Amino acid sequence: LHPYVLKKGIPPVGARYEPTLKCLVLPIHDNNYELQGLELIHGDGTKVCVPGSKKTGNGLMLGDPDRSPVLGVAEGWATGVSVHTALSGLPVLVTFGCTNIGAVSKFLRPGQQAWLFADNDPAGLDAAHAVSRTLTPTGLVLVPALGDFNDVFNAGLGHTAFTSHQKALNKLLGGS
Repeated sequence: LHPYVLKKGIPPVGARYEPTLKCLVLPIHDNNYELQGLELIHGDGTKVCVPGSKKTGNGLMLGDPDRSPVLGVAEGWATGVSVHTALSGLPVLVTFGCTNIGAVSKFLRPGQQAWLFADNDPAGLDAAHAVSRTLTPTGLVLVPALGDFNDVFNAGLGHTAFTSHQKALNKLLGGS
């Protein structure tokens, strides 16, 4: 497995390994799933977008947003995969940075709630709260106890750290 995947403790959902460059390749697409660019993640964790990539207003969707009353939103891919995995396949939009969290407005389905899994830093929190107020219904900002939800997922807590989130999601899905 790629060193970044091992370090982050996640499966490579949505990524492909490019053996010549020895990096992970993440597609950046618009809300019609048309490719708008690529982000490369090298073994040391360095991330770079391929020249010409268009991140603004675009992202990477993990899962099927048409099958859920909730769309998760995460700044980074590792956080998005952690949330998607911990919450039984919850669809998550990876926005590739806090300055692009507003892209969620293009991906939401009518009546769908946005759960913004913010990074616990000033830029991430400010961006998530600002975007949440622009959404209808208002987005729910979730703040991790650690730096981000990937840190929470890997702090030895795994799925148990997301128990309250899973219960809320189950309630929305009509379960217990």
